[in-house]
Amino acid sequence: MSKHPKLLLAAALATITLASSVSLAAHLKPVTASLVSDSQQVAVGEEFRVGVRLEIADGWHIYWTYPGNTGKPTRVKFSSNQNHTKVLQPSFPYPKVFDASNVDELSFGYEHEVLIPANAMVFDTPDGGKTSISAHVTFLACKNSCVTGSADPSLTLAVGEHRRPSSMAAEFDATQGQLPKSLGSKDAYLESLSYHAGHYKLSISLPGVSRAKGFVPSWIQGSSCKIDRYEIHEPDDGPIYMELDLHGNSCLPGAGGVLLAQKKDSGKDDKFVPFRIKASSAQNAGPKVVTQATETKSAQTPASGTDGQSSLWLMLLFAFLGGMILNVMPCVIPVVIPKLLHVVRTAQKTSDPATRRKLLWANALAYSGGVFSTLLALATLVVILKHVGHEVGWGFQFQNPWFLIFMVSLLLVLGLGMLHVFPLQSSSHSDDLKHLRKTRRNSPLLESFLTGLLVTFLGTPCTAPMLGPALGYAFSTGDLEVFVLLTAVAFGLSFPFLMLGAWTGWAKILPSKVTERYDRVMRGMAFLLFGTAVWLLGVLADGYGAQALASTLWFCLVLGASAWLYGLLVSESEPWKKRLLKLLPIALLVAAAGWWLLEIPSGSQQTTEPQLRSRVGIQWKTFDENKLAELRKSGKTVFVDFTAGWCMNCKANERLVIETQKTKAIIDRLKIVSLKADNTRRDPVIQKWLKRYHRAGVPMYLIFPACAKDEKTILLPEILTPSILRDALEKAGPSKESCVQ
Repeated sequence: MSKHPKLLLAAALATITLASSVSLAAHLKPVTASLVSDSQQVAVGEEFRVGVRLEIADGWHIYWTYPGNTGKPTRVKFSSNQNHTKVLQPSFPYPKVFDASNVDELSFGYEHEVLIPANAMVFDTPDGGKTSISAHVTFLACKNSCVTGSADPSLTLAVGEHRRPSSMAAEFDATQGQLPKSLGSKDAYLESLSYHAGHYKLSISLPGVSRAKGFVPSWIQGSSCKIDRYEIHEPDDGPIYMELDLHGNSCLPGAGGVLLAQKKDSGKDDKFVPFRIKASSAQNAGPKVVTQATETKSAQTPASGTDGQSSLWLMLLFAFLGGMILNVMPCVIPVVIPKLLHVVRTAQKTSDPATRRKLLWANALAYSGGVFSTLLALATLVVILKHVGHEVGWGFQFQNPWFLIFMVSLLLVLGLGMLHVFPLQSSSHSDDLKHLRKTRRNSPLLESFLTGLLVTFLGTPCTAPMLGPALGYAFSTGDLEVFVLLTAVAFGLSFPFLMLGAWTGWAKILPSKVTERYDRVMRGMAFLLFGTAVWLLGVLADGYGAQALASTLWFCLVLGASAWLYGLLVSESEPWKKRLLKLLPIALLVAAAGWWLLEIPSGSQQTTEPQLRSRVGIQWKTFDENKLAELRKSGKTVFVDFTAGWCMNCKANERLVIETQKTKAIIDRLKIVSLKADNTRRDPVIQKWLKRYHRAGVPMYLIFPACAKDEKTILLPEILTPSILRDALEKAGPSKESCVQ
């Protein structure tokens, strides 16, 4: 009897282990792919069908070729020996709708199993009497979490005189009824189209349809289009029609989808059939197009999705001009001014025009190289993060506390070097022309290159006018657009210094000799770098609390003392090899101090109370999607400020425009509710809202008029003036008692 409990325990453990193994296997490989055919033997010149059969583990699902508002499309690509076998493009069956109650999570796809077929033909007898077909499948499978996967199934079929069906023929026939068929333009056409601030509203008339049961929207492959709403209406006094609301880039042309319906010429007992429809006008009748004016003076996404090429050129212009304006943004000025003085000093080194031109042009190219290197590296990182499922925006690196600590440390070291606490270069500045020629390819060019890096890093928290729409376009489109537009930003940011290097006539007004007073001015520029470091310390404190700030200040103290010690031990005449030998133990000391002192709290975002404080008494509330929806339903006019502690433009707008007595008086008089969305630390919800309105980063300002639809939302420009904000608030109007008429 004593052995029975042990046997029961062993059986239970075995059962649990087996269940766990099955569960783990399903998680590691939730989708199994195989390549099948409706024929076990094919004949030359006779069409047959092949297909990828995907078996999906219980509770998991994959996505349709148009996934919806979340997920990634399933892709299938067939390959064969083109000398004798041809496989056409695959067809995807009508999908299931997931999370229909939540538009943000709305998606379309498959569960359990799905067959994705394609027509094929052997048109010449292959060697050996057999043909091989393979497929490459990529998918995203989701349950409580999501995993990406791929498979490369293959199939070999015998080629004979006659085609012989296989056991899979019935499954292919069943799938055939779920493949979309074309619905003519007379039976379905675009009745009207309106556009406003990146949002498209389409009304599609369906005169050839007697009953409609379901609809799944589609658009251009690879675009960032999202669905706001889709509804089917069956009025008593007119044809069935469908309304489709989209937002994003490249929604048109290509908008449409698959409609599950019955045609008028079919019987009442016939099954519902999937029909493919496109938002194109009927023959001899064009759609009514309404392009609504934007609610703001800021540049918006172009109204027509049919002219993507001109849209890209416009965004390139915005990116270039925005990059130029970035040179005078608050984030960049502390570094640009010392760089300008460095250029002036370089020009003063010699009165020989040819030598001066070479010096200035070499420094301009080195500086531009630093700018381009940083922005192209940023573009590469953005593309990689997008492909692994992370949405990023402009200035996203400032949401990382270790990056903030690195930038504070770098600015501190550069500032101490400018104050001559330790030598930055291998020898002191010299007015000797021979020495200048010798070193202009060494430290001056390296200094210019590193300055370009630093300027670009510090410029990312700022979004210059016209840069916002361009970056929003870039970060929400394809990989190529990201590289092209960030290259245009780099060209704009470095353009003034390229002009100073190419046109040297401005140097004629300079004095011929570098004075001691000028050197003092140059050293004083270090305090601009220290000021930038203090700003970044404030960003760190806002996002990660007093503990992170205190530990970073202690580390900065050790770093500053180490820089002083290094300056005490080395002389300006020493070569770099000797300096490195003295620097190495000091660097190890700094690294040990960093490991010991630096402590960044983990976990969720800290309290946003400091961000909600108002200098003039505006009653800010923390942004929340549900709270916003409730306020709008109850009849309130709502002003939302999307901001971040590291965003200098945000701070400038708040101090000069938003946090003023005049603005507070308007908000109080109109009874406007003010919400603040703090993106100091990464917030996926805020990131989603920025992407919805085609902004790559903060600041973003939205005003929701009382009881108004989404298309009436007012989007303000990144750089505010009192008149822009005042006019927008007045236009939105006061809050109402309720939205019930």
